[in-house]
Amino acid sequence: MLNKEVAKKHLLSNREIEVLEDLITYGGSYDEISKRLFISPRTLKNHMSKIMLKLNADNRTAIIPISIKIGIITID
Repeated sequence: MLNKEVAKKHLLSNREIEVLEDLITYGGSYDEISKRLFISPRTLKNHMSKIMLKLNADNRTAIIPISIKIGIITID
């Protein structure tokens, strides 16, 4: 589950939260995610870069464990 309040505290925009939710729920390549969100792969890469910057993640793979550690993602 994604905690939107915590995500907002880390300055994630609504669209960045949407991207993160899709990544958590479905995963996949940039092409697959961008098709589901009806955006271009380039736009998705921009959103992912902003998420990585805001969460201090070195790469896309690090987003999930960092999100769990800081409470954006909760595991029930």
